[in-house]
Amino acid sequence: MKTAHQSRDHNLVRTHDNHIKGSTQGSGELKFRIPNQPDTGDGNTVDVQIERNTFLDNGLRYQAGMEFLNGKITGMKKALKGGQ
Repeated sequence: MKTAHQSRDHNLVRTHDNHIKGSTQGSGELKFRIPNQPDTGDGNTVDVQIERNTFLDNGLRYQAGMEFLNGKITGMKKALKGGQ
């Protein structure tokens, strides 16, 4: 784990020369929220309302993106068929 954490650049293995070269790079910084509520005595500082709202926001954004893409693809299919 230490070596994986220290070397944050990982190159993906290509099985064919025509495959696109890929790699992942970690940003190196921790991503967390500063808690808004005090510790409940068991070390839990998670604010359920914030997490629920963030989850719902993410779901709505995903759904809107899927609807947008579906509309674009439907329009392209219609154009290819000659508007029928």
